[in-house]
Amino acid sequence: MFLHGQVGVLDSAHYAYNVEGTQNETPPAGYDSWIDYWTARIGDSCPLHCCNLLCNTFLDTRNRVGAHVRLEGEPDDDWAWIVPLCASCNNANNHQAHFLFKGTELVRVRMSRTRKTNK
Repeated sequence: MFLHGQVGVLDSAHYAYNVEGTQNETPPAGYDSWIDYWTARIGDSCPLHCCNLLCNTFLDTRNRVGAHVRLEGEPDDDWAWIVPLCASCNNANNHQAHFLFKGTELVRVRMSRTRKTNK
């Protein structure tokens, strides 16, 4: 992964997992949602499709979210990545791995308390 401050870009496809218990996490002041925060930090618009290659659902204003994920092999700590996923992939009951495509842009965030990876 290439890091530019708190923004990362995957240099190859990578597995990621939802982080449990993030429904009460709020984006920083001035942002209405995590996807708005992701868009501002990346400096680009949201992708047209879910970043999970196993899904690839078209993203529109009704189903796109900024999901809290951990990349496979990362420690179970109070840090996560925000990545654009569809609402279905971001579901708390989804315990399956997301296969993020090469070039996926992620934004690093610190959560309010330690959470577990949903796998």
